[in-house]
Amino acid sequence: MKKFGLALVALLIIGIMVIVFMVSQQGGQQLPGADNTSSGSSNASGIPWQKAQVIAVALEDPVVQRIRDHSASTRPPVYIKPGDTGVYVNDRGRYAGVYLNGTAVAGYAAPGYGDYMLKVIVDTQTMKEMGVFYGGMPSFMNNWVIIPPENGIYERMSASFYAEYTVPRTNFEDKPIIGSRARSMNLTPADAKLYPLVLDEDNFNRFMNGSTYEVPVLIDPGTGNRVKPDGTMPLIPGWSGEYILPEELQPHNARLGWKAAWYFVVLFNRGSDDVKVKYVSPFPSLLD
Repeated sequence: MKKFGLALVALLIIGIMVIVFMVSQQGGQQLPGADNTSSGSSNASGIPWQKAQVIAVALEDPVVQRIRDHSASTRPPVYIKPGDTGVYVNDRGRYAGVYLNGTAVAGYAAPGYGDYMLKVIVDTQTMKEMGVFYGGMPSFMNNWVIIPPENGIYERMSASFYAEYTVPRTNFEDKPIIGSRARSMNLTPADAKLYPLVLDEDNFNRFMNGSTYEVPVLIDPGTGNRVKPDGTMPLIPGWSGEYILPEELQPHNARLGWKAAWYFVVLFNRGSDDVKVKYVSPFPSLLD
């Protein structure tokens, strides 16, 4: 009987130890949806909760689903860490994203196979989808993005040449021109206003770092007037999204070397509500 009593005591001690261990383990866990990326906690598959949620939001987009469902092949999602999306100028650490790559099915919405890439932007505080950018062929969708109040989006401007003819057209002069995809935007709400800031690469980097910067004086190709897009004047209807570089801003050899002078445009939302930007060109909307 004495041995039996000792055995019962030993089993009781072991049971208490197991209960204490289980309680301590449960106390250290967080429920799904909690942002514990910084602590290194992860779900059963080893993916941090925030990363898993961002990927889930991207995959739930119905247009993204349709593109992936009609793909000859798809690759695993690639996570874009907060601050690395390359879209917003303020609160950059708030936004994460996902790259989704694949190969289109021949004959679906466009002839032939083609690799594509989707970049989905997600607000990590609200887990709201903020935008989708498409790249590759064939073209399946229009790019779109939401600009929160007092924030802005940016892009590197394209570079080309503008042929200015004399009258009568006996000769012409090529002038370098910078352009933005913003010329093909549709805004929601329709009366929303965006405010452009144009900077060369050096001043853009200063702006992004919070340092002082200088805004260049450019030429409006429609009027020939000099303008200074400094982020204080709203875009007007019919804005071309283009500016001519005046002579003092052109490299010595404009034909061969001027593309080294990259420019960026920032489009600010100065209002109190979200503005949704939809780029209606050059890609037709085939899945919306």
